Amino acid sequence: LGSRCGGEEGGSCFGESRLSALLAEHAALPPEAIRDRLMAEVAGFVHGQPQHDDITMVILKIDE
Repeated sequence: LGSRCGGEEGGSCFGESRLSALLAEHAALPPEAIRDRLMAEVAGFVHGQPQHDDITMVILKIDE
């Protein structure tokens, strides 16, 4: 996942492992809250650097 490259790790990307951990931690939240938490985490990751590309996400929850 290339979401918002250029964070504190010397230009690295947010990454799939970071995204997976975030989703697992907040899986019980409604989709809107997951979106808001993800956007907050990405904003913190890039330390206020300007956004050069769009961010697109689709969050689906399946109740069993």
